[in-house]
Amino acid sequence: MAGYSRSIMNHGARFGAAPEDLPMSPDTDDEDVKLNREKIRAEIRKLSAESDKLMLETRWYPMLVTSALFGIIATIVKVFF
Repeated sequence: MAGYSRSIMNHGARFGAAPEDLPMSPDTDDEDVKLNREKIRAEIRKLSAESDKLMLETRWYPMLVTSALFGIIATIVKVFF
């Protein structure tokens, strides 16, 4: 891979051990890959849940504030006028 730096080619180094430092036994490697995939899936589920929560809050918060404001204005008008 000419033209690429070692840090770009070695993307595994971002997550700890470089690929040449990882154990070479197939059993351990398969378990590590499975654990990494499960960890990534769990992180994706967590981010998805957080995103859904933020989308719900973003959708309903302005409506809640607007209705509260109308209620406050109606109360003030009724009491003082």
